Amino acid sequence: MSCGKDYLSYCAGSETDINPPDIPKFFTEWKKILHYMIIEVANPLGVYVLNTSSNLVRLEQYTDEWFDVFSTVKQLFNGYVFEGLKTILEPYPLVANG
Repeated sequence: MSCGKDYLSYCAGSETDINPPDIPKFFTEWKKILHYMIIEVANPLGVYVLNTSSNLVRLEQYTDEWFDVFSTVKQLFNGYVFEGLKTILEPYPLVANG
């Protein structure tokens, strides 16, 4: 998979270490990665729930960008979408697509 691989490779370690220098580029690449995973893997295999993010603690403050990610994913994914960011989970809980 080529989408986003080179950009995210700077982060060695866990997802809590991800702190990209270019926030807009990160979100663009993250949506590309999720798009690929949904179209090529999740939907064809009938995945029931998709977690769009988990433990990306250095990125929780970018609420508008995350809502854009969630909106994009919900348009593509056939199952349930879980937004794993605790800071914005309450107003936007586990939601059925469609």
